[in-house]
Amino acid sequence: MPARFAATLNGFPLDLERIGTTFEKAIAVYEFPYRNGAKTEDMGETAPRHRFKAYWFGPTYEAFFAVREEMKRSDLFELVHPELGIVKGRISSMAPSWDDRDATAEVEFEFTEDTLDNVEPARVISVQAAVEAAFAAGQAEQMDAFAGEVRGALGKEAGGILAKDLDPTLPILPQFTGISLKARNYLKTVDAMVTTAEATLHDIEAPADSLIASIDYGLSLPGRVVGSLAKTIERYTVLLASTRTAPGRFLSSLRQNLRDLEGTFNDFLTQLKLAGAQRLSLEAATLFEADEGRRQELKRQEGTRAWDSAGHLTASPASLPIMNVNEVEAALALVRSSIQEAIDLSRETSSLAQMAYDLLEHVSRVKMEYESVITVDVPVPTSLFVLCLKHGLPYVTTERLRALNPAFPNPNFVQGGVLLYA
Repeated sequence: MPARFAATLNGFPLDLERIGTTFEKAIAVYEFPYRNGAKTEDMGETAPRHRFKAYWFGPTYEAFFAVREEMKRSDLFELVHPELGIVKGRISSMAPSWDDRDATAEVEFEFTEDTLDNVEPARVISVQAAVEAAFAAGQAEQMDAFAGEVRGALGKEAGGILAKDLDPTLPILPQFTGISLKARNYLKTVDAMVTTAEATLHDIEAPADSLIASIDYGLSLPGRVVGSLAKTIERYTVLLASTRTAPGRFLSSLRQNLRDLEGTFNDFLTQLKLAGAQRLSLEAATLFEADEGRRQELKRQEGTRAWDSAGHLTASPASLPIMNVNEVEAALALVRSSIQEAIDLSRETSSLAQMAYDLLEHVSRVKMEYESVITVDVPVPTSLFVLCLKHGLPYVTTERLRALNPAFPNPNFVQGGVLLYA
């Protein structure tokens, strides 16, 4: 059949002997110990590969050397296929041979198309990174919100007070002179609050590499107030560090401690609520990120063959505790309720809404995995390991199945409706 298009490669004419195209499927093969055969999964088509042989001879021989130099480029190439038309891709291989005496050259090419369905993959963003960015922005917003409170309380006199740089090693009130009695009384209250905040758990040292340490609060009055509250709450997180292995307990304890502080900082309840909601969001994001890392590690272990062809053990699955869906939802609900309380008091902090969204998006992604499960009726007490074997799941899946079935504390004796991954 005559060619519909004149074959060229990046504009260079091709004298083709033949051209053929290879289409392949990407097939994933899953093998299981002590079971014959394998389970396969179609992962889609690989990139089409076009193989062809081209000649240069007589008057076109010199063009061969120009083509050879062109092949050294790393850009995408444009191949005009005799039947397919223009296709873009890269030269996978090039096998040339030439003879100057006969002024003849031939080259065997393999051309791999650069093609992908026009579907953009969903971007999976680290929830911890996203919330950390929103936290830093939230601290700046909180300082602006407190500056607004000062202007509302002191009027025109607030401008000079807010513009003054304070010595962070000294009390606040003595650093201001020539101010009105009203301003002095207001600053006296602020000074007492900051002094109390800085004295609370003062013997507990926060990590030097904490996020708070990287935030510049400046030397102004808002920075002193917001920074002191943020550092006080951070010391509570250090105090409760031993309970991090139980995320729900850790977050509940931190929130209860923040509520206990409300009586101490009653005159600055809005600032305390804002600081507390931001910190709870940050801690939840950190816990979610760590939990997701453990979940992915367990999945990686599940995809690793435990025994090699010689019968040697190649994988040693670790016992990594992960949160179940109820724990994840409970943690999210606790944090979002705290965020709502703060937003009800001050709607000028858009970063809190962003934190709530980032946490919800992460939990939604996690729950999508929990939803791809089936319920199996187990009439008699059975080990999760046996259920994995019966349903074609790697035995290391038991750790994730335990998180999926919190009603069964003992993995060797499960009975009734048991959830398994489909």
